[in-house]
Amino acid sequence: MEGRKVIQNNLHGFTKDKSCLNNLVAFYSGVNTVVNKGKAPDVFLCKTFDTVPHTILFSKLERGGFDE
Repeated sequence: MEGRKVIQNNLHGFTKDKSCLNNLVAFYSGVNTVVNKGKAPDVFLCKTFDTVPHTILFSKLERGGFDE
């Protein structure tokens, strides 16, 4: 998977030598960069996809102006 570049470098879950702490530090650094530029960071929690039925999520996104 790593050799074929299937997993992006910024993904930490279940990746060798990348811990939850590394992920938290990278996230915190990114938020600080945005805030220091005077902007508001947008945070999207990926675990949302694990708990929401995809059909409901897709219909809400379509109503919000997004397509598949």
